[in-house]
Amino acid sequence: DIPSNDGFRYQIMSEGNEHLAYAYILGRQEGVPMVFSDATGVDGGRWVDDYKQDNLKAMVKFHNGVQGADEEVLYTDQ
Repeated sequence: DIPSNDGFRYQIMSEGNEHLAYAYILGRQEGVPMVFSDATGVDGGRWVDDYKQDNLKAMVKFHNGVQGADEEVLYTDQ
């Protein structure tokens, strides 16, 4: 709820970076991710019903679909 707390607003990511963060988090096997949604309409309604966006619905569907499957590293540069 960073957008709702003035002391943390400097940590708000660009929409593109926020999308990449969701892709990373929802692409992971562990945990139960939560998508932020804000009904107050702060910042022009950027997060109102965010979980209803097609791209986020697809990411959640992917996350749920691979739940319990093994993860495999396909590439690393280290």
